Amino acid sequence: MENFISINIQYLLNQKKVTQDNFGGLFGLGKGVINQYLLKKSTPKIETIQRICKHYEISIDDFVNKDLSVQKVWGIKQGQLLYADEPLSEYPEYISPRYVAKLEKTIEEKDQALKDKEKIIVMLEEKLQTDEKSKTA
Repeated sequence: MENFISINIQYLLNQKKVTQDNFGGLFGLGKGVINQYLLKKSTPKIETIQRICKHYEISIDDFVNKDLSVQKVWGIKQGQLLYADEPLSEYPEYISPRYVAKLEKTIEEKDQALKDKEKIIVMLEEKLQTDEKSKTA
């Protein structure tokens, strides 16, 4: 099964504008070890993955199984969705991705409820018209 660890480490290096040496330093790893991860010659230990994910507030599942470079929502600022390619420094009021996912789900559920209500209104209007026609006939 393919994983996206090396792609995601490269993405974090580019996105956060840190060197392999600085990135490794955050997690007690040398530049050579990070390079091995990038070249897919080695895979980080689970403890290292946990530290990376905790530091960058990424779920382990996303870090291992998803390409983080694909644009996705990561927060909300003044009612506008923020995407992964927008620098965090411009948006100090950060909202976690999990909260955004909950909000998106709530919006989808509300949209579906509105569609259901609209269908009920149309059905009731049709029934009312049918009843009115039968009374006049």
